[in-house]
Amino acid sequence: MRLFDAYLIIDWSANSTPKTGKDSIWYCLLERNNGETRIAAVENPRTRQQASNDLQPLLVDHVRQNFSVLVGCDFAYGYPHGFAKALGLSGGSLWQGTWNLLHDLIKDDANNRNNRFEIAAQLNCRISNALVPFWGCPTRAATTHLSPCKTQQARLPEFRIAEQRQPGVHSVWKL
Repeated sequence: MRLFDAYLIIDWSANSTPKTGKDSIWYCLLERNNGETRIAAVENPRTRQQASNDLQPLLVDHVRQNFSVLVGCDFAYGYPHGFAKALGLSGGSLWQGTWNLLHDLIKDDANNRNNRFEIAAQLNCRISNALVPFWGCPTRAATTHLSPCKTQQARLPEFRIAEQRQPGVHSVWKL
């Protein structure tokens, strides 16, 4: 018995320029049909926008065919407990409020340029008025609220419960 009709695994990238090969975006789609599994796609798009443009219709097509798809990405889907409240969000769905805030603040253009370091510094200022919880920017992006390296412990947990159970993973605060 199969669990899913398709498996999509995505190796995302924070690269700030269009790029293929090492340290870039890759994805692989496996599809199951009549007991056989086949590689339907292995792609290395140059940008996050290109990857999104490729993946959206692919996933919509699978949904239209009533296929179940397991999607796995190599980034965290959330932050440790307390992040939304530390941002001053309240009421309703805290995860949705966090998602909406990040969606409104972060800009990512067609050539992979983005403002993630600027936004991380703004969020650090908002949360702690210090260099935490976010850290890990290039030296040129360092500010009074963002450091290239971890300098102090945040009041927020370092890891989500999932990461606490899997030693060796990177902190979501590390950019």
